[in-house]
Amino acid sequence: MENLDGLKIRSVREAAELCGLSVSRMNRFRCEGDGPKYCQLGTGKRARIGYRLIDLESWLESRVRSHTGQGG
Repeated sequence: MENLDGLKIRSVREAAELCGLSVSRMNRFRCEGDGPKYCQLGTGKRARIGYRLIDLESWLESRVRSHTGQGG
């Protein structure tokens, strides 16, 4: 059976901690379209935002660099 832990939803605070970022930076990344994929749980301005671990890992992997000359 597939491991479903990667699909478990993390709060913005949990996601920020896992990525080593502040909550405000995670929110900025989301607004700018530069952050990890996220889930909007509900509708309207009060909708909860969450992140799947699998998407956080994928986003972090996409930002791995081997030297400073690589694009980012």
